Amino acid sequence: VRVRGRLLSDASPAPYGAQFPLWVTEVELDGGWHPLPGGVMVTVGGTLRDAQPAWRAGRTVSVPVTLRWPVHYRNPGVPDGARAMARRGTPLAGSVKSGALVVVEQPGRWWDEQAASA
Repeated sequence: VRVRGRLLSDASPAPYGAQFPLWVTEVELDGGWHPLPGGVMVTVGGTLRDAQPAWRAGRTVSVPVTLRWPVHYRNPGVPDGARAMARRGTPLAGSVKSGALVVVEQPGRWWDEQAASA
């Protein structure tokens, strides 16, 4: 599903690509955008050396993402990652095949842009 939302923090590198928390504001269904707020931790696969600096906190992006519930580990002594994600405001997980699919639609507020530049 294609979602549109605001980046909650800058993208961070990961062994498989990058990830960023996204506060979703709209979802594209039946050719139109519909409001549907919620948090998603988005994982982007591939090599992202050129795209990652554009994914800064406060910017609005649209991206086709595969959404899923995070895995609950029920092993004794292992922290529950799904609960931790929910406490951080991103109860869903999502994945994107390539950084080329992440479209930055709007810059962030001026103070968000200045903080990201610092």
